[in-house]
Amino acid sequence: MDPYFQIFLTIFSGVSIFVIGQIVIIFFIEPIHQLKNHVRQVLDDLIYYADIYSNPGEHNKQNFNDTNKVLRRNASKLRSLANSIHFYEKWEIIFHLPSKNNILIASRKLIFLSNSLVNGNHQQNADAADEIEFALGIKKQKIV
Repeated sequence: MDPYFQIFLTIFSGVSIFVIGQIVIIFFIEPIHQLKNHVRQVLDDLIYYADIYSNPGEHNKQNFNDTNKVLRRNASKLRSLANSIHFYEKWEIIFHLPSKNNILIASRKLIFLSNSLVNGNHQQNADAADEIEFALGIKKQKIV
């Protein structure tokens, strides 16, 4: 075999493997990583804003507006990140991701919390936060 052709094949193989690796990272691994980071962000926000959604109607308007925006943003981002992952059902098992149904439940409960900041019931809000954590796999069982 011609040594120049062998060099060409080696370089071509290396570049091909690099390109395939980058495609896998960009289209599969990075969206999964973003979703997992956002699940952690949702937990952080649930803890940070617990005093507001646990005491509906008892804080100033600015706190309600800020919390409302954060909860709604979390809800929409959860759904959009889950929908950006190609072959989600397959990756869900491998990377221990929440099911698409659980993403939908968590998103709806986040919207519920954002709507319940002023006139909500503190117990229903606390239950919604627990259901969000359970749906996202943060808590292993529902608290009864």
